[in-house]
Amino acid sequence: PGWQARADDTVRTPDQMRSELKLAVDDLLAHLQAITGREYQAVTSDKPQGESDIILARSGAKGLPATIAGLTEHNSQAYHVFGDGKGPMWIVGHSDLAIANGLYSYLELLGVRWLLPSEKWTVIPSRSSVKLSVDKLYQTQFLTRTFFGTGGFGGKHAGDPEMKIQRHWEQWMRRMRYNGPIKLGGHTGEAFNKTFREQLEAHPQYLAMIDGKRQPWSVGVKFCVSNPDVLALYTQWRLDTLADAIKRDPNGPLSFATSVDPADGGGHCTCPDCLKLGSVSDRVFTCANQVAKAVAQKFPGKFVNLYAYNEHAFVPGIDLESNIIVSLVPYGLHRTGMNGQQFIEAWSRKVKMLSIYSYWGVTDWTMCRPTFSFNESALTQLDHWRENNVSMIALESSHSSGSMGWILYALAHMAWDSTSDPHQIIDSFCQTAFGKASSPMNRLFDRWSDHYLQSDHELATCFANIQEAMGMTSDPAVQARLRDMVLYVQYLALLHDYEKEKANTPESLAMMKQLLEHVWKMHDTAMVHSYRIYQLAIHRRENKHKTELEALWPIKDPTAQSWQQATPYTSEQVDQMLIDGLAKYKPLD
Repeated sequence: PGWQARADDTVRTPDQMRSELKLAVDDLLAHLQAITGREYQAVTSDKPQGESDIILARSGAKGLPATIAGLTEHNSQAYHVFGDGKGPMWIVGHSDLAIANGLYSYLELLGVRWLLPSEKWTVIPSRSSVKLSVDKLYQTQFLTRTFFGTGGFGGKHAGDPEMKIQRHWEQWMRRMRYNGPIKLGGHTGEAFNKTFREQLEAHPQYLAMIDGKRQPWSVGVKFCVSNPDVLALYTQWRLDTLADAIKRDPNGPLSFATSVDPADGGGHCTCPDCLKLGSVSDRVFTCANQVAKAVAQKFPGKFVNLYAYNEHAFVPGIDLESNIIVSLVPYGLHRTGMNGQQFIEAWSRKVKMLSIYSYWGVTDWTMCRPTFSFNESALTQLDHWRENNVSMIALESSHSSGSMGWILYALAHMAWDSTSDPHQIIDSFCQTAFGKASSPMNRLFDRWSDHYLQSDHELATCFANIQEAMGMTSDPAVQARLRDMVLYVQYLALLHDYEKEKANTPESLAMMKQLLEHVWKMHDTAMVHSYRIYQLAIHRRENKHKTELEALWPIKDPTAQSWQQATPYTSEQVDQMLIDGLAKYKPLD
């Protein structure tokens, strides 16, 4: 009651904001209120009473500070944060997405940290002023940065009827600037075959020849690249698809490029005319060249994209059009005989724009253990990508904060600043998360950064690290994060004990029931990829007990007794869990 807005407690925004900037502005206003205790509002023009605290502008706007004039020389993702400590803060970018990313960098400059996708792991400082003396240009070599957890979240289900964890991860990705102006498509052959089935069946010569016989229509059949009529049909279809995307949203991520990747799998045409074109890669990229030329003519500045994958993973012997983007899966799913580094280097000599699809701590392989090495895998790959002009990153990973959240936190910052010290980022993560108790947690993450070896010794050491940290702080926010770590290490312990048993036995079933109960009781922490662990447990690990486990945890029935009992642990229960873990697991001398 009695609150009255100050003239400068406003954020001036551009007119007609895109959705990504609207979301970021709403987020900014909420954070500014939490920081200052005052309510901020967004306006689209100066108020007569005075200047706005914060001004958001596109790079072509009039009246920008002189220091920002050079922004136009940088890439489309670049943005500038400027303030002299007295006047307004300026966040300027080429696009609404760039400005949105700038807002989150500005909040970080104010001291806000989104360590992991959870309110418990969010740090918001108190400040009376939101003005800073700063002049910083942000730009990244990686135009698109994104990741996803294999298996996803499962939508609305009994374990998370409000889809809270999915929202937390999506929000965290936005705040950590995991995004980009480009969204590349995947395989297109299947959609082409379905769309033009009638024409393809009416013209058997359009379809691939294998062992001297034209193949019958199927969803995954390849077409005959040397046939000019079917190639023209495919090219026009790709042009129409790109035209529709541009019409719907000229600046949207789908309007940048159109995919020309063939249907998944093998079965490429071996007719005499196709064989004259060269290798499978030569044939596939002949098609890509044809579409790329047409795109360049009709939509200058637009691209086509495809994978270097399976039988067309080899670098083709033909020249490629300059508007072709090639997506590599360098660490698997190619038969070139090259290792990942050699594969990337070979392709970097062929095309200007490369996209990388890599596997970082996939839940199916790690079961949410921190076995993906930050030092040996993450840093080595990132450095090599930079050296070979990789433009886009897509990671298949895990929605597990415990195993991958801290690594993805570090990557988000390294992607924007190639000069940053990755180990200082992890040290800062620990200092911010655990304060006075950071030293023992630093030791824990240092071990995990090299090699996590699941054993009684490692589990004992983890519990001991957390116990030591607990004794060094009385800060309730830090203790809450440490309890999340207890729950995660307890998950690792239960998984360790489960894997001592032979799968699909009465003993392993009993252990899996304990594991799943723990997973769902700690679901709200986002420390493990709950839904995917559930899927793997039922359909792979204990598939002989599938019926029993599905009946115990019916994913579509939230009224089942197991779900009603899967309430979050109390602080007292977690503290006892730590005591029990210390008693059960003993370190080696």
